[in-house]
Amino acid sequence: METKKCSKCGEAKDQAEFFRMKSSKDGLQSQCKKCTRECHKAWVAANPDRAKALGKARSCGERTVREVETARIKAVGKTCCVCGELKHLSEFEFFDTRAQRWSDDCLSCRKNKRLEHQRKYRAANKGVKAAENARYRNKNREKVKAIKKLYVENNREKVNAYRREWYMKNKQTKNLQGGTPCETDKQKGEK
Repeated sequence: METKKCSKCGEAKDQAEFFRMKSSKDGLQSQCKKCTRECHKAWVAANPDRAKALGKARSCGERTVREVETARIKAVGKTCCVCGELKHLSEFEFFDTRAQRWSDDCLSCRKNKRLEHQRKYRAANKGVKAAENARYRNKNREKVKAIKKLYVENNREKVNAYRREWYMKNKQTKNLQGGTPCETDKQKGEK
């Protein structure tokens, strides 16, 4: 007997405890039958009007569930599950293979979620990423040098402005550490 771990409850269960799903890699849904039923009951309780409309469409055989849901969303718009705002469909990612077709969260919420995940990852793996970058630079010294040279050639004004700004900002620090070459020579002459 092969087992699979439910993504909702986390229990390892027999594959017979999962509904079939052609589009998934293993041909099964990620949630077990029990968790799927619980989610469906919660959705029906939260959306009684939509559930009733979908049930009527199924029983009448007029249109498929996908057609009913798509028509409703196109007419009204879609509510983002993260920010809770009703938005136009152009604000959601489109999936041709899914029954729902549009993502649950809007593009701006999706972007914020991705950026937050990237920030957390970078903070947690700061040393790892720095080591990877150092290895790459050491392995590809000529390539990195050529890229830097090309950037400086194409952005001469920007680079010069940055260098001037850096010099002005670090001028005092440089003087405190050892002075300018002229001051060092004068000090040597006085001794």
